[in-house]
Amino acid sequence: MGVRGTAPAASGNDASARPKVLLTIEEPDTGLPGPAGTLVESLVSGLHDVDFEVWSVGARRFRETAPSNLERQIVVPPWSGPPLDGWGDGSPTGRRTRPSEGEVEGAFVPLVGAFLEATVDPDGPGERLAGILLDLQVAFRRWDPAVVWRSPATWGVVRDHLLVRAHRGESDDGGGEAWTTGDLPSIDEGATALSWLGRMLAATTYDIPRVDLVHATAAGFSALPGVLARAQHGTRLLLSEHAVAPREASLALDGEGVPFHLQRFAGVVSGAVARTVYRLADRIAPATRHTMQWELAYGAPRARMSVVEPGLDDDAFRPARGPRSERPTVVQVSPIRPESDPETLLAVAQRVRAEIPDVMFRHAGPLLDPSAWERVLALRRDGGLEETVVFAGAGADVPATLAQGDVALVTSRSEVLPLAVIESSMCGLPVVATDTGGVREVLDGAGVVAPVGDAEALAEGVAATLRVPSEQRERNRLAVREHAVTRFGLARALRDFRKLYSELGIDVPPAGATGPPPGSDVVVIPEAAERRPDEPPAQATARPRPAGIRTRLSDPDPAVRIDALRALDDAAVADAAAAALADGVARVRREAVRTIGRLDGPRAGRWLAEAVSGDPSPEVRRQAVDALATLVTRRDPHADRG
Repeated sequence: MGVRGTAPAASGNDASARPKVLLTIEEPDTGLPGPAGTLVESLVSGLHDVDFEVWSVGARRFRETAPSNLERQIVVPPWSGPPLDGWGDGSPTGRRTRPSEGEVEGAFVPLVGAFLEATVDPDGPGERLAGILLDLQVAFRRWDPAVVWRSPATWGVVRDHLLVRAHRGESDDGGGEAWTTGDLPSIDEGATALSWLGRMLAATTYDIPRVDLVHATAAGFSALPGVLARAQHGTRLLLSEHAVAPREASLALDGEGVPFHLQRFAGVVSGAVARTVYRLADRIAPATRHTMQWELAYGAPRARMSVVEPGLDDDAFRPARGPRSERPTVVQVSPIRPESDPETLLAVAQRVRAEIPDVMFRHAGPLLDPSAWERVLALRRDGGLEETVVFAGAGADVPATLAQGDVALVTSRSEVLPLAVIESSMCGLPVVATDTGGVREVLDGAGVVAPVGDAEALAEGVAATLRVPSEQRERNRLAVREHAVTRFGLARALRDFRKLYSELGIDVPPAGATGPPPGSDVVVIPEAAERRPDEPPAQATARPRPAGIRTRLSDPDPAVRIDALRALDDAAVADAAAAALADGVARVRREAVRTIGRLDGPRAGRWLAEAVSGDPSPEVRRQAVDALATLVTRRDPHADRG
């Protein structure tokens, strides 16, 4: 079945009618707003001229007072957890019948089999899978879902699918050896797979609202309403993604004792759904280039991709107006779980305390892993850190906690885009973070990046930032704040999404804006124009380099190389100093760091951040942190990023 053409807008031909958008989201309820949840709430609250319905998998996004333009919330159970109480308020209202076992076996089971086969067929995702989903929706308009999913015939087709794949020994690429009998999926695993499948396809049991646009915040099962609306009515589909759905599904099951066959089953089905969303979406708006690379790996078409960076409420996250603690304060906002690596937080605190005895580390965030919490308490006690590290808990006011800090620490081990990096910058805090996901891209040289789990490098970055004199620290806060607001302010994000909605045929008034400031439009990255982060812009023209600089920097005498670096006086040739960061003599690398900070070339921040995280010499890393802190105070936050 082919995807139909674009249908008439849900608002009809009435030019005065308000546009209607269905927002879809799947995000765990951790007690802290994640990127997708923050986006949904910002769009509904910020685009007053649009009427929204929210399709939420797992948790209600607006728990108390909802904006007047939020027409309805549809909440469905998460696919991998216990069912919620009820199935929300969006299920079909028509009377559905109880099918006979013959009807299930003859009409429903073939649809389930076709869906499962399409997930393992490279040509299955896309229009073919969307057509099967439409057929399942028709079946559920007629039959009670609870009856057909509990049928022995349905159980049989799911069990056979798992057994056939296990006997073939298929890996994700179709290779592998045959499994032994002991490797075959058990009855319990088959029952779990059947239960998961019913929840994964929950969207097919609902009547999807007629809207002008479906805006999905992830290419997961929450996006299936968009696939159904696109296939049935030609409704435009926009995908804006922070974390790539199949990767998140895999991480959610990894390490939780989930058997291999179930992990593979969930990974294959979620991957096929993601590829279907990517192939059918009219526009794809990843939050970072890091996200975009993951999407490309899953087959997303580059020609329809645009980067729309996150936007946060810069009124909620801002520097403190009142007095702060007299103790140097390091803050961290994160859930307590293995991925956030609280053990490294404690290791950093112990190292920084050895240099700055009165330092205080303040953590805010919910407890998601009780076993991790027990380890954290034991490590804090064993290290004598009870007076140094304070855990404020899930009820802490996050903006107030950040605003009390002098530096923000992020120790995440695996995260596409920790919002804490942006939130901290909004509050004027220099950030010291692990090099995971899009952190380096978001900081763009305006912070310290260290390897994941490297407590020593993180501690050096924190200590060096705290050593900055108080008057310079205040200048740092203002510069970091202005840089973050310019790039990640909520007004900029809303302008970007208004522009995307308009390009997809949704007429959203510009809310009185006279036009976006230069550089605030959505950044479209065509295939030919894309460049690696370490490459200069294609349109940049290098100025002539000083005669003999390369020769002098290659001189066997370190003193000659140092003198050559000190003689550099043109920011256009700062790349010569950057090349000296690979010098085998630490004194030369230290001088190269000073030169880069002094010249402030187009990529100075990135070079200094790389020296902080990668140089083997503590003295060079410390010099790089000091140079980076000085650089932030004088950099124009409106200047073009290199």
